[in-house]
Amino acid sequence: MKRVILLFQRQLLSTTVNGLLQNREDLELIEIPADMVDWVAMVDSVKPDVIITDEQMMVEHRSAYTRFLRRYPLIRTIVLQIDSNKMQICDKRSIEVRQVNDFVELI
Repeated sequence: MKRVILLFQRQLLSTTVNGLLQNREDLELIEIPADMVDWVAMVDSVKPDVIITDEQMMVEHRSAYTRFLRRYPLIRTIVLQIDSNKMQICDKRSIEVRQVNDFVELI
């Protein structure tokens, strides 16, 4: 079972992604509130396989995100970009996403 952290600034996006993935038996979803002071410490305790976040969270918590990337360079990170309807996947390789099923398979 893969442990997936959902870390979103926008509640609507969090609810949408959670709804998309919640019935997958192979995933354990862990939501971390965007206002959590040290979400990197929460990542330490959870030890996820994947983190799904939004671009706004990355920008507003840039120093924490940078700390996270330094500490966990191998954790797959999926950054959703709502304004441009894109996603960026940090996994040491390029991955193209064409449809929702591709997104789910990435996790």
